[in-house]
Amino acid sequence: MWLLPILTFAWIISWCFVTYGIAVANNHTFPVFPYISYTAVETPERGIFTITIATGAIFLAANAEMQYLFIKKLLFKHRPAESFNLKRWVNTNRAGLCLGMISGLGLLFVACFQVDTMKPPHYAGAFMCFGAAMVYAWIQAIITWKIRQFDIIKHKGRRAFLITQICQIASSVVSTILFITFAVSKYKYNKGRDDGLGTKWDTLRAVFLVSTISEWLLTFSVTLFLLTFIPGFCMFSHTRIEIEFKPSHSENGEVRLGNGRENTDHTVLMETRNTQSVPNDL
Repeated sequence: MWLLPILTFAWIISWCFVTYGIAVANNHTFPVFPYISYTAVETPERGIFTITIATGAIFLAANAEMQYLFIKKLLFKHRPAESFNLKRWVNTNRAGLCLGMISGLGLLFVACFQVDTMKPPHYAGAFMCFGAAMVYAWIQAIITWKIRQFDIIKHKGRRAFLITQICQIASSVVSTILFITFAVSKYKYNKGRDDGLGTKWDTLRAVFLVSTISEWLLTFSVTLFLLTFIPGFCMFSHTRIEIEFKPSHSENGEVRLGNGRENTDHTVLMETRNTQSVPNDL
């Protein structure tokens, strides 16, 4: 499972550069820092961008879900016994999950709604993706600060989570600065262009480059943050998907199926194991 953040980061970033390269090679965009979205307005890069970034959005949501389950397990099984407000941290963890899913949904909007034909949903998706990711990063940094006090973290990964804490704070600061820079410069460029003050090739060139460069760096920073999940995901003993059947009737306290056979508690559909992980109670 610890490979999931690496896969997500490599997938999103590499395909952004692939579509950029295809667009430049076909003279569909200019080579010096275009907006990421404008590297995918023509065929064939349009279709490639849509399917690959939409897949990246699913990976992004999967990371948020696994991080949520990891923190949930720590809160319910390994929290300190004394003076711990469980409800507050459970709600904080849920808020993080919601923001992670919103960020993934925003990336899906960016992939599916092209900027040249459907600007409102595309821009809304970009704001959802980057804005929610920025807040999500700060929430995860706060949660990491708290779980570092848990005994299991002190015994199994104290140094790793200290480094994780530092990286998450640094990434959150950088992402916040880049988000504000991108939003302000994008607004100034669009307003100046609409007011006839120039174009990206002359008087508005500087603000345009600030906007595009900050967008590329923000994308890199947001996806790079996922790598801070690796120490936690390495602690997984096993990951599995289960289903439960509804009871047809109950006899003497035993749940049975319609054919009279006893029903087991769970049916395991998928299970992966990591032999170099913490005990199974996690």
